[in-house]
Amino acid sequence: MALVGGLTKGQFERLAVTLFPSQVFLRNRLSFETKHSKPMSDSIPKVNHSRLSERCHLVQAPERESWPWPVNPTKVLVVMLTWLGAKDRHILRYSHLYTKQGLDVLIVKSEAKDFIWPRNSIALAEQVHNVLENQMKEYNHIISHSMSVGSFNWTVIRRYLKQKENAEHICQKFKGQIYDSVVAGAGKGGLLDESPAEGRPEVHALDRMVHGIVVSRKLGPKMQWMIESLTKAYFSVTKRSTVRFYEKALKYFREEPLHIPTLFLTSRDDPMCDASVLERLVDIWEEEHNFKVSIKVWDNSPHAQHYLHHQEEYESLQQELFKEIFMSKESPAHRVKSNL
Repeated sequence: MALVGGLTKGQFERLAVTLFPSQVFLRNRLSFETKHSKPMSDSIPKVNHSRLSERCHLVQAPERESWPWPVNPTKVLVVMLTWLGAKDRHILRYSHLYTKQGLDVLIVKSEAKDFIWPRNSIALAEQVHNVLENQMKEYNHIISHSMSVGSFNWTVIRRYLKQKENAEHICQKFKGQIYDSVVAGAGKGGLLDESPAEGRPEVHALDRMVHGIVVSRKLGPKMQWMIESLTKAYFSVTKRSTVRFYEKALKYFREEPLHIPTLFLTSRDDPMCDASVLERLVDIWEEEHNFKVSIKVWDNSPHAQHYLHHQEEYESLQQELFKEIFMSKESPAHRVKSNL
C-alpha cells in the first residue's frame, strides 16, 4: 500500500536509511537501560537518568554545589534537542555541560522521520508538551539547547505550544536558548526570504540540508548524485506535506523569535549553513525585536561538532549566555524569589 507520493512504507524507510545512519531511522532510542550510564571518561561522572516518554529522557545533576548563579538550580531545566545520528556518549558529553553545573537536562532525541515526514515532529511536540506539563512542573526556568535538525524540532515545539490552549504558562518559562549548527540559507525556501549576500548563490534550505547530510556520509560522487536526486524527487512529489511545512516553520522561526537571550554557534565551512545568513538574521532580530542575540562563527569547525573542537570557548560562550539570563535586570535573579 502506498504511504505517500507512490512510495510504500518499505521504500519510504529504505530512502531514509540510505540518507541517514541506519540506527537513526525509526530504531534509534537513547539506550539508557540501566540506572547509571557508563561515563565517557574520568571527567564525566555517572549520572542518574530516567525515561519519561518514548523520546524524552531526564538526566539529573549529581550535585548542585557548583552552580554559581543567584537562582535555585533545582528550578532550572535544560531542554536539549539532538542532531540526527547522535550517539549516547556524545549526548552525555553535551548534557555534562549542564549537569556538572547542577542543572537537570531533558534530552529530546531527533530522528530522521521528523525530517522525512515532518508531521512526525508535531507528534514529538505533543509528547514534549505532555512531559513538560505533567512531569516537569517543578521547573520555573527553561533553557533550550538545540543542534542541527533539533532546531527544527524546537521551532515546531514552540509553534505547537503557542497554538495549544492553556500552554502559555510553559512558554513563559523559556529564559534562554542556544542554536548550534542551524541549517541556514537565503532566497526561496531559505531562513531569510531576501536575496543572498553579494557573491553567494541562492540555495534552497532543503537542498542545503540534503547536500550536507549526503556529504557527511562520505559517499562516492555517483552515489551522492543519485541519493540527492532521489531525495529531491521525493520532496517534489510530497511538497504539500513536506516542503510547505518546512517553509511555514522557517517563516515562524524568522518572524516570531522568542525575546530571550539567544546564542547562535556556526562555522564558515559548514556545508549545511551559510554563516552570513545567520549574521544577517541576528542583525534583523536585534534591530526589529530589540533583544540580546549573540553569534559565534568559527572559520573551521564541523557541523554539530563545535563543542568537541572548541571546548573552552564553547563553555565560555555558554557562561556569557547564563550571565545574560540570570544577571540582567530582566533576569529571574532580579525578581521576587518567593517562587524559586
